[in-house]
Amino acid sequence: MPRLKGQQNLGTYLKYINEIGIPSTRIITGRFYVYKYLFNQNVKFDILKFYDVFPLTFVYEQKGKNFYGLNFHHMPPRSRLIWLARVKRYSSLLVEDKRVTNLLEYSTLKSMFKKSTYGVRQYKKISVRDLKRVEYDELEKTMRFFANTYFAASVASVFNKYRSFIPKPWYFNVINNLKCIYIWILELIDNVNITIL
Repeated sequence: MPRLKGQQNLGTYLKYINEIGIPSTRIITGRFYVYKYLFNQNVKFDILKFYDVFPLTFVYEQKGKNFYGLNFHHMPPRSRLIWLARVKRYSSLLVEDKRVTNLLEYSTLKSMFKKSTYGVRQYKKISVRDLKRVEYDELEKTMRFFANTYFAASVASVFNKYRSFIPKPWYFNVINNLKCIYIWILELIDNVNITIL
């Protein structure tokens, strides 16, 4: 597959990650991690299409055996750096002891940089191997790196998917909620009519 300008060899990228990554035994919300992710064979691949074998993830939430994070490998380097610049702009609120605070949840991510939500994924803790923490000070340099860490996709195709991604407008959920309320009212009216009859 053709390489993009600036694209690194996977071996070079992994060597760099091994140099700057701090081996970790647990996942902490608000931290940035790199790891090897074992694909869940229970998910139909024709639905998944492709996956990232070595994600670079900002973890913003954990629920039981799963965690949710923004995988920067689904974003071109320039977009990653824009995201990081916006976090740094509000660092007095969002960053504490070199860790992003719980204020940076999904809704904040969306309001800060709507398009970044394309990279949000759910991961199973049991599928994570060779977990390494990336310190906040190392992020800018790390985000400039990009290599083909994907299974069944090229860097160019993933970045094109990101560019063509159109986030849902803020009123999308409002419209969906109104539809649900409308259906609920119709069902309620039907039930009342049946009771009267």
